[in-house]
Amino acid sequence: MFRPRNGFLLPALLTAALAAQAGAQQQAQCSVNEGSPSQVAKAYLAVTSAQSLQQTQKTAEAAKQLTAAVKGLTDQPDKISNVAGRNLVLGKALALWLNQDVGLTPMRGMVGFTASPETPIDLIATVDSLLGLVEKAEPACATQTAAFRGTKAWISLVNASISHLNADRPDSAAFYAKRSMQLYTGSPYGHMVLGNLVQKSNADEAISHFRAAVAASSDTIFNDTKRSVLQQMGNLAADVADSASAAANKQKYAAVATEAFQQLIKEFPDSPQGVQARSGLARVRLALGDTAGFKATYADQLANPSKYSYQDLLAPAVAAARAEQHTDAAKLFDAVLSQNPYNRDALFNAALMHYSLNEYDKMLPYIGRLVQIDPSNGENWRMYAHAYNGLVKNLKPSSVRQTGAKGAKPTAAPPVRSSPAVDAQVRQYNDSTVKYFEMAEKMPVRVEFTEWTNTAEKSTVAGTVQNKGTAAKAYTLTVEFLDKSGAVVDTQTVSVSDVAPNAKGRFSATTSKPGVVGFRYKPLT
Repeated sequence: MFRPRNGFLLPALLTAALAAQAGAQQQAQCSVNEGSPSQVAKAYLAVTSAQSLQQTQKTAEAAKQLTAAVKGLTDQPDKISNVAGRNLVLGKALALWLNQDVGLTPMRGMVGFTASPETPIDLIATVDSLLGLVEKAEPACATQTAAFRGTKAWISLVNASISHLNADRPDSAAFYAKRSMQLYTGSPYGHMVLGNLVQKSNADEAISHFRAAVAASSDTIFNDTKRSVLQQMGNLAADVADSASAAANKQKYAAVATEAFQQLIKEFPDSPQGVQARSGLARVRLALGDTAGFKATYADQLANPSKYSYQDLLAPAVAAARAEQHTDAAKLFDAVLSQNPYNRDALFNAALMHYSLNEYDKMLPYIGRLVQIDPSNGENWRMYAHAYNGLVKNLKPSSVRQTGAKGAKPTAAPPVRSSPAVDAQVRQYNDSTVKYFEMAEKMPVRVEFTEWTNTAEKSTVAGTVQNKGTAAKAYTLTVEFLDKSGAVVDTQTVSVSDVAPNAKGRFSATTSKPGVVGFRYKPLT
């Protein structure tokens, strides 16, 4: 598959979509007569023969048939009373010429015209004009003409536009995208490319293209494309809404984002894009200051977490955390970990949410599991220090304030004296606070993660190893992929070449074994 700069996925194999469409197109009836008069009938047979010859790679023989068809229809066009039939067959012939590698603007004589043979002809514009006349006069013929508009030449134009987009050649990408759309408008690909090209400079134009791409994706063969475009449109509009200073603009783009995200949730609720759309919708609600609407986006996950996968729970948990809805976020992260006890991000964030709620004792089991799977990251050990420091604060006695009569100034009572057991517990927690803080500060290496992709087909973890020592060092990282019970499903060993002091080296490990939900690695020194 092609992968444009922004990560949006475009199809490389468009022929499958065309084949599926062609089958559906045969059901429509076109009343244009292609069998009379004789010039049209002969040309029709030649075009049919050329089409079969092209399918068997006999392009030289196909060229002879196409030349004869064009010549027969254009030498004395005034004598052909069946104008619609002539236009349809000639349009088909010139469309097939585009498959013959003669270029987009060959000399007229090269494709069978006897008049002005040395003058260039724009094949795409001419095909569009001829078939457009037929489609306007006989709308039912549009299903037949689509098969000749969406030929190999059209696929080449789309793929050229995508290649230029990926190579950061915007002018060429736009040229081929527009030419592909002129030849065939019945697919979303041209609009997708144009939307990608302008999304950074003109959000309104990009959104217009993305909407057009969605509209052209009504056939289920375009479902993958439709999901991706809706997600991209929603994210773009949400970004613009976030940065808009004027309230009217914020509302305008928030409405576009809401429209895209809600369509994703409605049509593709269980897809990765549908899951992410719920998080996007929550983000939009929050940007508008709609706290009630924001909380409503994850209300069912909060009330019925067992109905959802851990991925479905993780996105709203993160959204709630960012919105400082700490109680909701803690419950959602707890629910994630009840299904997937080894999700690193959920472990860290669950501990963080309970810290925000002063529930320091609830942090400890999560941190304990976190340092088991991610031992060479000082932030995890520092979280231990924060938890024990919080436990100290909960144990330390404080001055009790006594309130006198109504309206009287409160007076301070003598400090409550602690017991020897409490004092011992304070010392223990203080010792643990210092211990884990020093561990975090003195770690000679730091592992950080930049990717965790977990699908049914494969799981990939990637990140960096930072050398916090004073000399260059190489590292060997042993990654163990885990199932829900914590059992090791697969082990991968990756090497990180010499890393200079304070520098970072990258690593990546992948497994195709099924049942993976998390990972851990052996500590680095």
